[in-house]
Amino acid sequence: MAKKNICIDFDDVIVRTAESILNNIGLFFNEVYSIEQIKEYDISKCLGINNELEQDAIDITLENIDLRLEKDADKVIKWLSQFYNIHIVTSRSEWYLYYVYEILRNNNMFQYIKDIHSSVTKYELFIDLDTEVFIDDNPEYINKPIGIQGLVFDKPWNRNISNSGYIQRVHNWHEIKDYFMIKLGE
Repeated sequence: MAKKNICIDFDDVIVRTAESILNNIGLFFNEVYSIEQIKEYDISKCLGINNELEQDAIDITLENIDLRLEKDADKVIKWLSQFYNIHIVTSRSEWYLYYVYEILRNNNMFQYIKDIHSSVTKYELFIDLDTEVFIDDNPEYINKPIGIQGLVFDKPWNRNISNSGYIQRVHNWHEIKDYFMIKLGE
């Protein structure tokens, strides 16, 4: 039987992007910022800074490639790849894919990934791939009912989303594995 597809968002699901960006913005302003300060999906708006400064912090973060994996993301993705085709998705521009490839390769995850996609319109991709489950932290993608099971990866900016119908909150990669173990009947 052919494997079904899972789409997993890269930023703040596989790697701790917002945390790294906040650290770099903090260095610039000589301030300490907490991830808990980010109550919306827009870092610059939450901190009262302009978008250009946020973009500079993103660029610095990527130049240093100091993005850390979410705990056990690599182990669970390896396990999931036995049962599903794993598609990594980012809504960032195609230039960002270089960093996605590098981080996956540097963490020995590349061989478990079916494909990596840069897609501003993730919904169309989910439908085109006949996605069974998608995992994301962005409220825009989680909240739109598209008839595909969504796991919302818990972050301060999406805590207004509650479990309902096709949406289930997960707090870490162990909960993601537990979800799939139940789904697979293990």
